[in-house]
Amino acid sequence: MNRCRSMRRAFRAAILTMCAALSAAIAVEAATPGSRWTSVDLGFAGAASSLVHGGVAGGISVAMRTTEPIVRHLRSSLEIRGDLFPGAQFEGSDIPEMSLTADPSIAATVLAGFELEGPVRGHSGPFAGVLAGITHATVGDVRSEYRGGLLPAANVTHGERRFSPAFGAEVGFHRLPTETGTNPELCLRYMGIWNDESPSHIFSASLGLGF
Repeated sequence: MNRCRSMRRAFRAAILTMCAALSAAIAVEAATPGSRWTSVDLGFAGAASSLVHGGVAGGISVAMRTTEPIVRHLRSSLEIRGDLFPGAQFEGSDIPEMSLTADPSIAATVLAGFELEGPVRGHSGPFAGVLAGITHATVGDVRSEYRGGLLPAANVTHGERRFSPAFGAEVGFHRLPTETGTNPELCLRYMGIWNDESPSHIFSASLGLGF
């Protein structure tokens, strides 16, 4: 009888020890951050703002982002992005003989913030981030030409060059890079640029690679 009790106690002690070891391993794994990694994205951008002539325009966006682990699922991020909106001829006058053509507008931005990763399954999962930084915006010149007289008359209205505070938010889905190479990423971004006139809003959807 005593021997059976001793065996049961030893068995329970072994189970409790195994459970404690498993819990400790899970806690250590949960507290272990991932590795540093970088992604490069390219995609379509749309702007609705004083940054582009005519109020709304489409363009391209390119971004490079580096993230550093803080704790598991929470990372710091540093992002450099550029948004280009090609110039075009647009309606800006009631005079048929006058044409208006805008040069391209560019926004170059540096942002820093935090990124939160969602549940990861097989190295893949969603993520979301918030960032803040500074933008240098170059609003394209506007060229007007009047052909109603004997000689065509042309004029150039120079656009703005300014630094402005900016903030951004992004959500997406990626496969975390491994030692074997690069992995794909899908990202949707919003960026607001504040200036003395009115805020500029840029939305972008991009595909990229992380490594």
